[in-house]
Amino acid sequence: AIILLVICASPGGSYSNWWCNLINADLALSVAMTTVSTIVSVAVLPANIAIYIELGYKKLNPGNAREISDSIPWVTIGYTLAVVITAVVTGIAFGYYCPKYMKKANVLGTAAGFVSIAMGVFASSTSCAKPWEQPFLLYVAVVIPVISGLFLAMFLSSLAGLPKPQRVAVSIETAYQNTGVALAVALSQGPEGRAAAVVPVVYGGDEAVLFC
Repeated sequence: AIILLVICASPGGSYSNWWCNLINADLALSVAMTTVSTIVSVAVLPANIAIYIELGYKKLNPGNAREISDSIPWVTIGYTLAVVITAVVTGIAFGYYCPKYMKKANVLGTAAGFVSIAMGVFASSTSCAKPWEQPFLLYVAVVIPVISGLFLAMFLSSLAGLPKPQRVAVSIETAYQNTGVALAVALSQGPEGRAAAVVPVVYGGDEAVLFC
């Protein structure tokens, strides 16, 4: 549950830009949303997690809320966000100053993304929690944020009168989260964390299936 909370509070994933480019959505808006959400996540992600623990876990299990808060690896989250922000800023600067190398850089970035996904699959499949052997309720719980975010964003952006390419970009950015943050948090927690790595793996699979 904590790992899913981290995913839902994470900034947009970089693959959202790839999807927007693929389906002719507003790529500039997608990149801008990814950049801004990643930068502000330094403050917003920890704040969201603290708020959700305060409002949710304290009501459901008051005696365990403090223990849950103490178990969250805040330092690991900070390091991971710093890496993500550095990558985003470096990518923007590289694209501005070295545009002729962007195609090769995109290929390298895509390959790195697939390696990250493979690491998550390997980590969870070698633990007691294999992605394909989970209770049905886990798959339902993980897919709900993706579907609700997608349709809610589409509804609100349509209500605001945005053009179709922008509506699609907003919807993808809202539903497509950076699962790498949660995966890093899970893998930093030892055997129990390796078992929890199944959550970002399944979440990423749901994103891929829904956007295909």
